[in-house]
Amino acid sequence: MPNSNTKKFVGRENELVLIHQHLQTSNHAVISAVEGMGGIGKTELATQYSLLHLFLNSYPGGICWLSATNQNLGLQIIQFCRTHLGLNPPDDFDVLLQVKWCWQRWREGTVLLVIDDVQNYSAIQPYLPPQSSQFRVLITTRLKLDLSGSLSLQILSLPEAMALLSKLIGEDRLNQETALAEELCQRLGRLPLALQLVGRYLKYRQISLAEMLKRLEAKGLGHPALVVDMNDPTWTLSITRGVEAAFALSWEVLSSAAQELGCLLSLFALAPIPWSLVESAAPEKDTEDLEDARIELEQLHLLQSEDNYYQLHQLIREFLKKKHNNLASGQQQISHFCQAMIDVAQTISQQPIQEDIKKLKLDIPHLEEVAEHLVDVVSDENLYLPFAGLGRFYEGQGLYKLAEPWKEKCVLLLKQRLGDDHPYVALSFNNLGGLYYSQGRYSEAEPLYIQALA
Repeated sequence: MPNSNTKKFVGRENELVLIHQHLQTSNHAVISAVEGMGGIGKTELATQYSLLHLFLNSYPGGICWLSATNQNLGLQIIQFCRTHLGLNPPDDFDVLLQVKWCWQRWREGTVLLVIDDVQNYSAIQPYLPPQSSQFRVLITTRLKLDLSGSLSLQILSLPEAMALLSKLIGEDRLNQETALAEELCQRLGRLPLALQLVGRYLKYRQISLAEMLKRLEAKGLGHPALVVDMNDPTWTLSITRGVEAAFALSWEVLSSAAQELGCLLSLFALAPIPWSLVESAAPEKDTEDLEDARIELEQLHLLQSEDNYYQLHQLIREFLKKKHNNLASGQQQISHFCQAMIDVAQTISQQPIQEDIKKLKLDIPHLEEVAEHLVDVVSDENLYLPFAGLGRFYEGQGLYKLAEPWKEKCVLLLKQRLGDDHPYVALSFNNLGGLYYSQGRYSEAEPLYIQALA
């Protein structure tokens, strides 16, 4: 099994118990899968489980660790049996028969068989031990498998992420910069791989957490803290891939349609995305083709789903944004996305009723994404619409402080793009004046009304 220099395993104690409980549900062969996105800690969890039960002697028949990554599983099984069990299957048997021969002659006692990084379940299935045997099979995979014993790993909770960071940089330092440590954990999406790598970087660089956040903001996934340099002579971690490289393994097996959908989803805000909004932003796509692409992303844990809403992990979104920069249809996607959000803005009434608010609530973060980051793509004709829509949504609920920044930004942007004499500029002055007037700020509202009439 892989070496692990983890002194204290943080944040997965419950999962260790769940795995063991499932593997002991029958006297016959049991298959359990640890699933999740790249960097979530599947291999480390399987390693820790194996080490724990090696110490406890839970598997007297032995623990066999196999890798499904670019290696022949059958030959690995045969070699393990020859090396560790003294078994020599007949040379005139083909590989599959030799594997079956080995399963039948394994030494007595319950056996833990770990198959790490399964990328195609049907490719390993012929080599699995027979059901009526003493084997307990633990699989790690990025795939969503239809196994009753599947455990889908989630990102760490904030307390778990903080505990891991504390272990890496020291409790005293964490306590001195608690708020920044929480911000760093959130910035890294509470992903174990990212926390491990950044923790090591902080340990050696001796920089403040504020400086680390600034550097991540500047360089994102390309920052050296998130990259594994295997030529580094001081590298002692069992980690072999950086964050971006871990995500790339999943990206490379996606169809072009799924890659395109991933790029489109990266344009949305880091918030739940209604599927109807995705369909609106991809008007040229067949509905079923779009669903097929979405299922591909879900099956590789690149997209999380709940009911009919979908969301990207923060670092996955960042990864897909980088891919979007090189997408041939990238500008067209941005144009369609902005139009879909402008259509949403136009449905927002001056005084939205409760039913409207509930319906629009999940759309608003994505409309804000356009107003905040993509106005350069919006035409002059439509430029005021995202801001006006957001202003109406908040003002209609009496949330004046939330409405004000959008109405103020609308005035500034329209003046800059269209000039002082454009009718939309007059409209934006009038809208901002109306907001001030609603709050009793008459002295501020009056000059805006005058400018609107000028």
